[in-house]
Amino acid sequence: MSGFVAAYREVIDHPLFIGNAERLGAWMWLVMRAAWKPIPFDVAGKVIMVERGQVCTSRAQMAKAWGMSPSGVERFLTRLKTEQMIEQETGQGRSIITICNYAKYQDVS
Repeated sequence: MSGFVAAYREVIDHPLFIGNAERLGAWMWLVMRAAWKPIPFDVAGKVIMVERGQVCTSRAQMAKAWGMSPSGVERFLTRLKTEQMIEQETGQGRSIITICNYAKYQDVS
């Protein structure tokens, strides 16, 4: 993956991230891993389309990347859903996470 993502400075003042660099890092990982254009993705031999602003990943992959326990990952994802920052679909050991308002924040002219 190459390129860049836009990050609003105000994110560090969001109540979810104040005093918790681990959560902020996990959020930025999701934003940076999100597809910037539709891409095919192989899930157990079946090709699916991952749309712009989506990440196809597993709880184990997130736990390893974020340095969290699997239950910590679930709690964080639940909090992101509560804050209406993501939507999540799960199946076949994978989740498709959609970053809400991805285009609003990434379509910088």
